Amino acid sequence: MDSSKLLKNVYGIDIHFEDLVYQVNVPKKQEKKSVLKGIKGTFKSGELTAIMGPSGAGKSSLMNILTGLTKSGVSGKIEIGKARKLCGYIMQDDHFFPYFTVEETMLMAATLKISNQCVSLKEKRTLIDYLLNSLKLTKTRQTKCSNLSGGQKKRLSIALELIDNPAVLFLDEPTTGLDSSSSFDTIQLLRGLANEGRTIVCTIHQPSTNIYNLFNLVYVLSAGRCTYQGTPQNTVMFLSSVGLECPPYHNPADFLLECANGDYGDQTEALAEAAKDIRWRYDQQLMQGEDADAPSETQVAKFNESQSPGQVQVQVQKIEIQNMESSKDLTKHTYPPTEYMRLWLLIGRCHLQFFGDWALAEAAKDIRWRYDQQLMQGEDADAPSETQVAKFNESQSPGQVQVQVQKIEIQNMESSKDLTKHTYPPTEYMRLWLLIGRCHLQFFRDWTLTYLKLGIHVLCSILIGLFFGDSGSNATKQISNVGMIMIHCVYLWYTTIMPGILRYPAEIEIIRKETFNNWYKLRTYYLATIITSTPVHIIFSTVYITIGYLMTDQPVEMDRFVKYLLSAVVVTICADGLGVFLGTVLNPVNGTFVGAVSTSCMLMFSGFLILLNHIPAAMRFMAYISPLRYALENMVISLYGNQRGQLICPPTEFYCHFKNAVTVLRQFGMEGGDFGYNILMILIQIAIFKVLAYFTLKHKIKTN
Repeated sequence: MDSSKLLKNVYGIDIHFEDLVYQVNVPKKQEKKSVLKGIKGTFKSGELTAIMGPSGAGKSSLMNILTGLTKSGVSGKIEIGKARKLCGYIMQDDHFFPYFTVEETMLMAATLKISNQCVSLKEKRTLIDYLLNSLKLTKTRQTKCSNLSGGQKKRLSIALELIDNPAVLFLDEPTTGLDSSSSFDTIQLLRGLANEGRTIVCTIHQPSTNIYNLFNLVYVLSAGRCTYQGTPQNTVMFLSSVGLECPPYHNPADFLLECANGDYGDQTEALAEAAKDIRWRYDQQLMQGEDADAPSETQVAKFNESQSPGQVQVQVQKIEIQNMESSKDLTKHTYPPTEYMRLWLLIGRCHLQFFGDWALAEAAKDIRWRYDQQLMQGEDADAPSETQVAKFNESQSPGQVQVQVQKIEIQNMESSKDLTKHTYPPTEYMRLWLLIGRCHLQFFRDWTLTYLKLGIHVLCSILIGLFFGDSGSNATKQISNVGMIMIHCVYLWYTTIMPGILRYPAEIEIIRKETFNNWYKLRTYYLATIITSTPVHIIFSTVYITIGYLMTDQPVEMDRFVKYLLSAVVVTICADGLGVFLGTVLNPVNGTFVGAVSTSCMLMFSGFLILLNHIPAAMRFMAYISPLRYALENMVISLYGNQRGQLICPPTEFYCHFKNAVTVLRQFGMEGGDFGYNILMILIQIAIFKVLAYFTLKHKIKTN
């Protein structure tokens, strides 16, 4: 099958909106501001449309409304309906996971978007090869996304959304940050994609003349109103119709934006009224001989009447066509042929129809027309054998027809199925496992998050072990030993809460892009990150605690070690939950500050610096919401509870006050502590932080 059929668009979707109004609340004022003021427009399939206008004109607002990002404060009619799932949105900034190559990123996107049950892995790789080749990314397929240039990142963003072949593609400022050559290549690529039947809409700011002429339609906004809706070639004539003459050798796009910006006086009202004439969209097409029917004056009158009944008077502008062999206006000075000429034309048509029907009847006797095309399209039909064809033709015309079966060689694909048909996304359960695999791969490739953190854990644990020595068994060092336990709690808490705060702000744009374009649901991604991060926290905490436990000569009893380790693990996971929550509520700077302050407060109410019964009664409740208090109490109970024997009192010491382990518990007011209750309280806080983090993340993605 021809590779170009891989991106053959099945659906042609036109976007139509009218009386579109968008209002926002003005802070500190009891009023609303109208951003869009009853605009109307149509973006057709097979066309590349540019939304232009000065800053504050409403370009981004219109784009967000059409894509569905903005829903509140919107009124009017938008005809796109359930086709929203067939749309793709490419945001202005290109965000990718930096540790994946271009090919890996494409393959992950294809796996998340298309189920393996309808398209095999080999077919997905074929589709990826075709997309990379079409978008000139073949040479960079093994390059990490962090090392791509601006133009390459933009083409990769387009390639990712083309995997499931959307019928409508929205792009926000696709040329921002690109040089002139890359900008032209990007818009030229979009024009080619539009020619295949897609509806492509993008916002753009001050395009060059070459780029401007690549668009099929230009939709200009000024102060929330449409001031031009037509082809780039009609821009100068349109402005001339309202008395604005574009200077020679001046970019029409720049002049149009200057007029919309009010550089030549407030022309918004005049331009908005003139823009209601839909012929600016068609006249140039007629001159170029495109297959578009120019509207009649009656249609124009009806259109203008519907726009502003009884007010708009449309004057037909006569366009003088130059540089043509004949200067006749082809849309006017026409007359029908005589009836004698029509007679011979009809005779010729009847003869052609008669002989054509006979030829079709003969050709229809070949049953291969039933099978070959199905084979090329990948339908589930078995092609006939040569024997079957011979028998069929013999029965149709015995002894006369000889049929030779043409063998169709299908290259570059194991199966020739049309990948843009009969495809459906994988289930959320499958996506969950795919995202878990992606998160694990990202984790192991991020050496800062993995190897550096693990190395620091090992180094710090060894350092603490050397520093405290035999504090676990020496009766004279038990206050120091409890201090070491507190250090373990604070270290694990702080080294976990900070990465948690920074995790989602670094990925928020990627998550927003992928969830909005229906790669997966947010809850699926969130659950995948929890499933991925939890074993990591368990492993890191185990390594850190095990080294410190053995080096400080703690009691070598399995039940005590397991309880000690379990307490450290759950408080680590709790710190991650709080960190994720803070990271989804605050920006990274404020989040790290609040994380440090909250750690200090939890340490203050942990029961180590000040005993619980010494805390003022009005502030004592803070101790019962501090995870560090429950973790510290559990770890102390694990080492000194359950009728532990006497500790070693050095011969050089005359008296050891903490020779009995229960004395340590009494000293810190923990002799009545309940291990199971403390674990339960930490688990409840983990659940609260995780649930709150999900809803705050969901809110942040929707609001930004």
